[in-house]
Amino acid sequence: MALVYWKKSENDLAKLYFSLACQIKPFCVNTWINYGDLLFQTNDLISAEHVYKRILALEPKLFNVRNKYGKLLFCTNKIKDAKRQFKIALNSAPECQEALNNLADLYFIK
Repeated sequence: MALVYWKKSENDLAKLYFSLACQIKPFCVNTWINYGDLLFQTNDLISAEHVYKRILALEPKLFNVRNKYGKLLFCTNKIKDAKRQFKIALNSAPECQEALNNLADLYFIK
């Protein structure tokens, strides 16, 4: 249901159903990822940060989540923490161009 509401841009209902799904299956990483992405997309950055931390506690090697979390940290002006997340993502997946791009952007702006 959450994905349907998200696709229909009914974000409040999508958030509600993702939250419920995460409570029912607290170890389902994909549900947490979708929930975090929705929160980030809707600019609920504090909640998104908590969700990304939860995901990384469950699966620390998810470089795609580390990149998203790094972007969130960058948006909230936590530059040092963002850089750390991008470096961890790059170490987890050296072939990941997104991590390299994110680091380059960070260094360019800094």
